[in-house]
Amino acid sequence: MYRPYPPRWITKKRFIQVGNSLLLSKQFHALSTGSRFLYFCMAMESGGRKNFILPQKDAKKYGIAPSSLRKHINELEAARFISCLLYT
Repeated sequence: MYRPYPPRWITKKRFIQVGNSLLLSKQFHALSTGSRFLYFCMAMESGGRKNFILPQKDAKKYGIAPSSLRKHINELEAARFISCLLYT
């Protein structure tokens, strides 16, 4: 069956653009898969803002359990990909 281009998932209004410098960096590759996924989810939720809030309900919509969220945030902070001003 022929599908017209672009695929349906590309026509969504929100997207993020990821550069090679991030995708190919050794520091990014050293992160766990869950932390890399959370980083992309945070990029989506931030909407380009440097400071933003990521509620647990938003992480949950991406399939990230509350028990995993803190672990991945800690890993991203330790690797200096993010810095948290407040975590509740």
